[in-house]
Amino acid sequence: MSDNKIKLQVMDAICAANGPSSKKAIREATGLAWNTVGRIVDRLVDNRILLEERDAPSQPGRPITNLELNPDNQLLVGIALGGKWWRIVLCSYCFDTVFERKIATPQWGGPLPFLHGIRDFILSSLLQAGYSLDRVFCIGIASSGTIDPENGVLVSALNMGMEVGVHLPLRQDLEALLHKPVLVSSSTVATAWAEYKFGSCAGIRNLLTVGISIGIGAGVIIDGKALVGSPDRPVGTLGHLFIPGNSRLCVCGRKGCLEAFAGGRSLVDVAQERYPDAGWKSAEEIDRAAATGDARAKNILGRAARLDAACIAFLVQIYRPEAIIFTGGQCVVRAFFYTTLCEKLRKGLPGDIAEHLKVSISAIKEYGNAIGAARLAFEQFF
Repeated sequence: MSDNKIKLQVMDAICAANGPSSKKAIREATGLAWNTVGRIVDRLVDNRILLEERDAPSQPGRPITNLELNPDNQLLVGIALGGKWWRIVLCSYCFDTVFERKIATPQWGGPLPFLHGIRDFILSSLLQAGYSLDRVFCIGIASSGTIDPENGVLVSALNMGMEVGVHLPLRQDLEALLHKPVLVSSSTVATAWAEYKFGSCAGIRNLLTVGISIGIGAGVIIDGKALVGSPDRPVGTLGHLFIPGNSRLCVCGRKGCLEAFAGGRSLVDVAQERYPDAGWKSAEEIDRAAATGDARAKNILGRAARLDAACIAFLVQIYRPEAIIFTGGQCVVRAFFYTTLCEKLRKGLPGDIAEHLKVSISAIKEYGNAIGAARLAFEQFF
């Protein structure tokens, strides 16, 4: 095991203690050898990442050494770039959030304004939180759209107005602007990793996350590892699965995509086409109407839920997760769409799979993918 992974294990053990810890406690929590624990802890103390305090023993013997995270450590920045909102979190090395903020997604005006918009979002957020850029250790970016994670390139982000083929070198350009290490990942991977590390199903080694909002996507954790796709071999792009009989044009330029009927913006378009007098301007308004018994709203959302459930059921049968966690603005407890989706998903699965599958809504809520981005960056650069 590399020293990087061992350092992360030690840090996670320190954070899990939620207070002063010791080398003995770290060894018991991690299963690492004594000399390994001692070597890594000493290095972290030397670098002032951990603080060490020795207490006199209550009986003859060695003094007791307490270890704590240095409160003056640098901060981790996590950013989620979505079609409706941009979100940012500032985290400690234990991923306690010290600041969070969101803004409406700026209108796409080209690569340079886009990059400067991200830079300004970071700097203005740091200013509001009372920190300088010097306090930042690293930056994680989670973006919707098509990502080349190996090279840190944003290939396209249609929900943010970015056409296919832009190939924006996000990591390279942001590092040049901010002089901080940057990691770029897809929103689906970041969300899944946040749930695996910090969510209500943390530690469940086979996990599926499904985000349903403007776009529709899934993140997959198999045996404790996130499945990371590439532009040519995407993972979890539910929204762009072809649905026979659906002739609506998708934002990607193709006809028949799931997202073209069931995505948040598309639901509004469908409602306006079918029922122009209804006046619904958001998926949330349609859901509220359906909850009151409006047959038109129930018809639109019922079909969307059925299509979503069928696609999700395929993923569940392929990957066999122990749990599935829903995220996104359309997934709200007791809301019509979410309740209908869960019912149809259960009915669309073989009984033995449905019986053992845990289904819930994210407890991390709307900042999960930003926290996941920060964690992925921390693991890369720590």
